[in-house]
Amino acid sequence: MKNHHDAPLAQNLFLGKPLLSVSKFRPEINRPYLAKNLLLEGQVSLLVGPPNIGKSSVVCALAASISMGRALGKIAVKPGMILYVAGEDREGVAERAYGFFQTHAARIADFEVHGSPVNLTDEAEMRRFAGEAAILARKRRAERLLIVFDTLNLCIGDGDENSSRDMSRAIGHAQRLARMTRAHVLLVHHTSLADNGRPRGSSAMHGNIDTMLVLRKVDGQGDSSFVLLTQEKQRSVPKGEPILFEIGSFFIGVDDDGDRRTVPIALPAEMTSSLLTKVSESVKPGGEGEARVKELSRVLLALRAKNPAAFHEARTLCGMVGEGFEGVRSNSDSLRKAVRRALDALIGAGKAETDGSGGYRAANSASPQPASEDKTLH
Repeated sequence: MKNHHDAPLAQNLFLGKPLLSVSKFRPEINRPYLAKNLLLEGQVSLLVGPPNIGKSSVVCALAASISMGRALGKIAVKPGMILYVAGEDREGVAERAYGFFQTHAARIADFEVHGSPVNLTDEAEMRRFAGEAAILARKRRAERLLIVFDTLNLCIGDGDENSSRDMSRAIGHAQRLARMTRAHVLLVHHTSLADNGRPRGSSAMHGNIDTMLVLRKVDGQGDSSFVLLTQEKQRSVPKGEPILFEIGSFFIGVDDDGDRRTVPIALPAEMTSSLLTKVSESVKPGGEGEARVKELSRVLLALRAKNPAAFHEARTLCGMVGEGFEGVRSNSDSLRKAVRRALDALIGAGKAETDGSGGYRAANSASPQPASEDKTLH
């Protein structure tokens, strides 16, 4: 692999490390990248989104394009090796990348999946990982390397994602891994229940990473499912434009029973005028989203207290919600979408459930415990 910083800018040492003389410093015009204005070499990014939105599909689309050195829509890439750490379901990762490899370019691509979690909070384990990753890249003669950890919560061992100390340690090890290997390290994680623009857990994650990417659902048309990738933080280059993806299916054949088989795939999509409106609606301020989720949870819990077995339609809930929904109450369509987004957040967090036919209720785990019970929280 190329090392773009082999020649230090200063030889004077302080506390055993070279000083950087600003008077001799010249900014790097051509920032080494894997995906231009998105994923830079030697840096760490965090891609977050709610459960089951298509995070792995989007990451696999980026990774597959980088492994073949082929642009993904309007995203320019440079060829590099992919080392994808799948905390679970490595075959699922391969399936999500499968559709991109049905070309001749696949023969020169390097996209490898490691099917076990790696503990980002363990210094010894991360040193070994960095060493083996560097050896693998040299064997493959890879000039660039993208390392993915999917998902973060499966790659922190006994660590707690709500602990500032644990998450600072995990991000710190990811940063050292990026520096040692000149790789871009991408961490896949979930968004907060209350805010679709923040990672779940400690704020140390947002503060310590170089790039923060957020994936949000956009209401599509017909059977189409769209997600929007936005850059909420970009430390070293100007933030790029939002990228729209369509989450679809790729036909792989017919099984022995005569049924069509498909695998998921994320493809870049054009931003039409109708989708632009829906995109702006999908990106909501965090405080407003938090208030809406909290209010809808209150309503569902109150309904569950009266009738634990009953499910309730979204339109019924629209007439019951109060705080947080005042700004959209006069527009029935906007109110319905706001309630639906809050329902999706509650379902993703296990605080609500659906009967599959348009009915919703608070999940049993969301019910407050009686004060007389002695419960131990884990």
